[in-house]
Amino acid sequence: MKVLVKVKGALDLRLLAKSHLNTPSGDVFGTHDVGPLPATDINSRDLTKRAACIEFRCPGYLSDGVTETYDSNTVVEANLNSNTSLKCSVSTPNSKLSPAVTVLRGGKGFRFTAQAGVNYGSSFGVFINDAPTSDVQKYCYFGLDSGQHIEDTVVPDKNPAVVFDCL
Repeated sequence: MKVLVKVKGALDLRLLAKSHLNTPSGDVFGTHDVGPLPATDINSRDLTKRAACIEFRCPGYLSDGVTETYDSNTVVEANLNSNTSLKCSVSTPNSKLSPAVTVLRGGKGFRFTAQAGVNYGSSFGVFINDAPTSDVQKYCYFGLDSGQHIEDTVVPDKNPAVVFDCL
């Protein structure tokens, strides 16, 4: 899942995310800690736009060894942390994704519910692929998951799922 962070200056930023089962017990699948990266295009060294890619467990099939379910939703909660006080607004550029995203703590975080059976893709800012994790991460940072050779290029504002505007 791609997150665009708009911020003034060279602040130290971390996006901390946790994914868990969408049930009352909320069993945790994992956590992800990433520093948003600026564009790597040689012509663009703009530090005001940065991209962070969060890895989380896909919704759908789940087995605990005894019980199998095929429609388990995954919840991702992410918080933007900084070495300074930030005031941000959070938005979703794709209106089809908006109902699945809720703003948390006055613009410092969001909650995304990935629903089983929904075919997310790069136009939603959610990158799904059978490829190795490193390849999917490249797709996410570039903003596309097909159609061309993807390199280690960061394009912050191409197909983000969520935008933190802290300018």
